[in-house]
Amino acid sequence: NLYGALKQPSSSSSRSGNRSDSSSSSSDNWELRLQPVARFGAGRPLGYHFDAAGSLIVCDSLKGLVKFDFISKEVVVLATHVSHQSPIDPGSEITYANDLAIASDGRVYFTSCTDIIPSLNKHGYYDTFRAWMLGLAQGLPQGRLLRYDPVTKETTVLAKGFYYANGVALSGDESYLVLAETDRIRLLKYWLKGPQAGTSEPLLERLPGPPDGVSTAPDGNSFWVGLVSPVPPIAALLKDPFVRALYVWLPSWLKPPLKAWGAVIKVGWLIQSIQCAL
Repeated sequence: NLYGALKQPSSSSSRSGNRSDSSSSSSDNWELRLQPVARFGAGRPLGYHFDAAGSLIVCDSLKGLVKFDFISKEVVVLATHVSHQSPIDPGSEITYANDLAIASDGRVYFTSCTDIIPSLNKHGYYDTFRAWMLGLAQGLPQGRLLRYDPVTKETTVLAKGFYYANGVALSGDESYLVLAETDRIRLLKYWLKGPQAGTSEPLLERLPGPPDGVSTAPDGNSFWVGLVSPVPPIAALLKDPFVRALYVWLPSWLKPPLKAWGAVIKVGWLIQSIQCAL
C-alpha cells in the first residue's frame, strides 16, 4: 500500500474454515487482512509479479527492485544500481522503479520513470505523484527500460530517453514487450528478439488518456492498458517550459480540476480496434 505494507486477502469461506475447493472462491467475499504480511520499509511498492519460485518481485520507488520470500518472510533488495557492465548508464542509480514483467527464463524487465526520487510527504508516504509532477516540469526524457538477470545478478539498461516510462508487459512469445510512455500519451513496442531486437517503435499514439499499467491479455498478442485520466485541455500548452513550471507549482486550488475518470482499453496487435471499458 502507500505506506509500504504488504497485505493479503482472505475469503469468507477460509475464515469460517469451510472451504472445500478452489472453485468456491468465485462466490466468496474477500477482504484484506488487518495485519500486513511484510513491511518494505522506506519507499513505496509499485508494480509486482510472482516469479516461478513463488516469491513476489516488486518495483520500489526508493529501493529499486526487491523480492519478498513468503517462506522466510524476508525482503531482499535485488538491485539498487545499474551494473558496471551495462553498455548504457553503467553504475547509475535506479530511481523511481515503477513496473515489471518476468520472462519465462526468470529475467525481469522493469521501468524507471524519471531521475527524480519520490520524497516523503506530510502524510507519511513517498509521493510518486509529486515526483511525476516535478518530472513533468523538468520536461526531460529520463525514463529507462532495464533488465535484471537473477542468474548473474546483473542489471542492464536496455533503452533510455522515455518521457515517464511506466507500465510494461511481455508478448506471449516474448519476442517484444509493450511499454507505456505516460507523458507522450502513447504505447511503445520494444523488440527483444529477431532482426529488430534492441529497437523500439510506436505501437499506438494519441491515446484518449495518459497510460499507466499494462498487462498481457490471454491471447498473448493484445494488451490491457489502464488510463488514469482524460487528456487535460492544458496538455496542448505543456510544451512551453514556463507553463509546465507554473502548472506544477500552482497551489492545488488554482489548478484546473481533473475529471474523475478512468478507463481500461484493450489494444490488439494489429491495432484494428480498441475496446474500452469505463
